[in-house]
Amino acid sequence: MDDAMTPLEALRLAMKGAEIDAYFIPHGDAFSGEEVQAADERLAWISGFTGSAGLAIVTIDAAILFSDGRYTLQMKTQTNSHWQCMVMPRNKPSEWIKSHLGGKTLGFDPMLMTMSEHSQLICALSDKDIDVKPVADNLIDQIWQDRPAPKISIPWDVDPLHHGLDRADKINAAVADMKDAGADILMICDPTELAWLLNIRAADLSNTPVMLAFAMLSHDKEVIIFHDDMESLDIDQRHISIRPQQQMIDDLRGLDGKSIWLDPVQTPLALAEAVEARQAADTKIISRISPLKQMKAIKNSVEQDGFRSAHCRDAVAVIRFLAWLDTHVMDQTVTEIEASEKLQSYRKEVSGYLSDSFSAISGSGAHGAIVHYRATEASNAPLLPNSLYLIDSGGQYHDATTDITRTVAIGQPGKDEMFCYTHVLKAHIALDQQIFPKGTTGIQLDAITRRTMWNAGLDYAHGTGHGVGCALGVHEGPASISPRGSVSICEGMVLSNEPGYYRDGSFGIRLENLIIVVAKANDMLGFEHVTWVPFDRRLIDVSLLTEAERDWLNRYHRNVKDKIMPALTEHDYSDGDGDAIAWLAAQTNPL
Repeated sequence: MDDAMTPLEALRLAMKGAEIDAYFIPHGDAFSGEEVQAADERLAWISGFTGSAGLAIVTIDAAILFSDGRYTLQMKTQTNSHWQCMVMPRNKPSEWIKSHLGGKTLGFDPMLMTMSEHSQLICALSDKDIDVKPVADNLIDQIWQDRPAPKISIPWDVDPLHHGLDRADKINAAVADMKDAGADILMICDPTELAWLLNIRAADLSNTPVMLAFAMLSHDKEVIIFHDDMESLDIDQRHISIRPQQQMIDDLRGLDGKSIWLDPVQTPLALAEAVEARQAADTKIISRISPLKQMKAIKNSVEQDGFRSAHCRDAVAVIRFLAWLDTHVMDQTVTEIEASEKLQSYRKEVSGYLSDSFSAISGSGAHGAIVHYRATEASNAPLLPNSLYLIDSGGQYHDATTDITRTVAIGQPGKDEMFCYTHVLKAHIALDQQIFPKGTTGIQLDAITRRTMWNAGLDYAHGTGHGVGCALGVHEGPASISPRGSVSICEGMVLSNEPGYYRDGSFGIRLENLIIVVAKANDMLGFEHVTWVPFDRRLIDVSLLTEAERDWLNRYHRNVKDKIMPALTEHDYSDGDGDAIAWLAAQTNPL
């Protein structure tokens, strides 16, 4: 890129060379994960917008940035006058394309668009004369001169004490599913699936302990990993071969007469096109969800025990933080960033800690009403008296992943805040206690959870719960407890239980524990909670609780005290930084 050019000018010059009229720039990498490396922050580089979701469409005379309502203000403040910002879903990128690109060519990087995303885009544009053209060499990469180098970490084998199932057994199970589907090869495009299958972890990402690599599993149980720097691979390499990532496309083109299983939601279009180039040679694509997703979602007994242990250790950090907060928030100015950093400092002292599992959502007052708020230096607010504070955070440990949300009162809460908080707590208890038959879906459980809130005229716009990986992604499919949760909830799954309520411009409430799906009497299923941190007594209107709900809460708090107090007293967490021992004793007294 010429030093005199702006990024937009350089991109438009590259677009002319590629013979396209517009260029599609998503936020994301070739692995379609929530978290991306700095080297893959192409949207941020071209636009200045650093939000975690969005996309841009650049034409010769326009630059349009799309993101959701969380980032309405951030989009405007981080972009210059050359950008037009649009909020989704009110504004749909496909509708903008249809309105502005008739008779023109839209270019995109086929490694950054999945098979299903491409199909949806083509379907949406089917009634317009718009040519959607793959451009093999990413145009941003061509002009991004100071692009950070990709982070490549050294993977390690998971201790057998934590994984519970040998790599060979997992591969055997995957190959059995492949044979049932008639597949010779399974393409693995999700790094969390590869990490789970091979019992390895790495640190290519800040919050998800995976190695960013594609792989192929063959029906003869051999695994080929495509990665550019594996010389210092510190894992058991039996039945594993390593090839450069740039060889992957050629290898797919050379699979004559094979049946290849591709997950359309995860597989980049470029890989499907490489396989389709061999259709004349009897190569077949099996397009369906990867069998590894369901296998990974159902935790074995060792993984479940890992969740139980990790959450007890994690609870020590969270309780120390809440005790510190109560000690200091009223006599000094504590900001959102300071609070989240304090909690992280306590987590770093927990045994087995690898990293946080995501960047904490630390929202004071009205910021708590923004569901996925992230405090920045510009937005960083103090925790003010007589307000609510919401902290949603988690840790990655060698044996499991944690995710917990608590909403606490700063000073004296009002009656309205107590009413809303108590009804969110009632919904939380309702899901925790629910017994259900096998085959029940997340949609059904979501409605059951909301019932008590609906009756009080309250609701929330997000799902009630998501799957959680075991020392992997904090958000994991295929199951969820939500209005879109069509997958059956199965024994062994770990999910979140996090109803909430959000009053725009005023406050937000969310209460989250993680729960394991367990067997109950009469061939039914239910939940076991593994999170052990008290709920804020100051925000509970006991008169709104049924006797059964009050009993549940007293029993929960008694168990919190029994499980966590020994760890607090062993290390004598009663210093001036915040007396966690006294705080826990007071918070767990019966209501």
